Amino acid sequence: THEISYIDADYIFVNYGFVLTRSRLDAWGIDGEKGLINVDSFMETNIKGIYAAGNGVAYPGKVKLISTGQGEAATAIQSITTILYPEKTRRFEHSTTLIKD
Repeated sequence: THEISYIDADYIFVNYGFVLTRSRLDAWGIDGEKGLINVDSFMETNIKGIYAAGNGVAYPGKVKLISTGQGEAATAIQSITTILYPEKTRRFEHSTTLIKD
């Protein structure tokens, strides 16, 4: 759709090509080790409402690939959307189904 939504947030971080340091994360109480952020299967940290994805996260079986990070971002967005809009039905399609001949 072309719907635009706005949400209030204290912080949103999008970072590319940097080395994560723990100092700020430790100050906020976000669990992790070796410079990484621990997340669950919904990509949520130990602090409710804080999500992370990409090479900076850790969970059992983590594979550090760009494609994995993209999937993690989609999972985090799905998790956040479910919380923000619990009344809305979500429908997911493969991009190839969106192409019209």
